[in-house]
Amino acid sequence: MKKKFLAMVFVILTVSLVVLSGCGNYGTFYSLTEAYEEGLITYEDLLSIAYYKNGGTRRNETLMGEDYEPIPQEPLDSRIEKKIKKTEAYYLRKYSNINEATADGITVKRFFGKYQNCYIIQVENSFTYSLAYVIDYWGIIGGVHFHETYTPLKVWVEN
Repeated sequence: MKKKFLAMVFVILTVSLVVLSGCGNYGTFYSLTEAYEEGLITYEDLLSIAYYKNGGTRRNETLMGEDYEPIPQEPLDSRIEKKIKKTEAYYLRKYSNINEATADGITVKRFFGKYQNCYIIQVENSFTYSLAYVIDYWGIIGGVHFHETYTPLKVWVEN
């Protein structure tokens, strides 16, 4: 009896691990504000992101000074880009009821760097484009000015 119980527990754990490992294919998206407020990115990260996003120190001259050097960045790894696209398609299916959304219809339009374990991106998709989504405004996060245009910044974290 004890052996059957242990065998059953082992099977349940094995099946659970297999099912849960499939969840790791997706990451999690945050807004830039959420990522900053939750401590996923730092103030220094915000400054660097703003520098790349705004095309320099524009509207942050006092914070950055004349000799500001942003955190150097590498190009986006293709493996990470695929995961970001899969996550975006998953979010569109789950939260926007766009059942036809696939990674093939997603484009990482701009990459602003990796900070801590966060990838700062702008994504587009071929499923929801509308002029209603076009934006152009200046926002402030943690005292740092960001020029938001076209699509908002997203923060992607690998699960």
